[in-house]
Amino acid sequence: MTTVNAEKAFELMYELFKAKPWLNSAGVMAGDDFHAESEAVAFLLTLDQAEGWGDCSAPARRVVNSLLLDFLSKLRGSMAHHTWEVDAGLPKWRQAVAVISSEILGSHPHLSKRH
Repeated sequence: MTTVNAEKAFELMYELFKAKPWLNSAGVMAGDDFHAESEAVAFLLTLDQAEGWGDCSAPARRVVNSLLLDFLSKLRGSMAHHTWEVDAGLPKWRQAVAVISSEILGSHPHLSKRH
């Protein structure tokens, strides 16, 4: 295990976007997309398994993009002093997914990692 600070998490997120460039292809959020937040969060919890969007709806894809961009912003702002424990043996992009999952599960303890 290794401790990842917000600066390192920001760098790991860049590695995630390089490893899964399709994450950048969802487009701009539309007015009713917020209804797909649960689907988007569920998708993020399985991101380490995803090789593409699969059956994730277009609104959920846009919410995923929005949540990831919001997370990046928070890493430079309100979360600048946060740290996470991740498996040092994982590829960098998977470490980013571990950080994302940790934040989701910490904010929503009623969720489980796998469905």
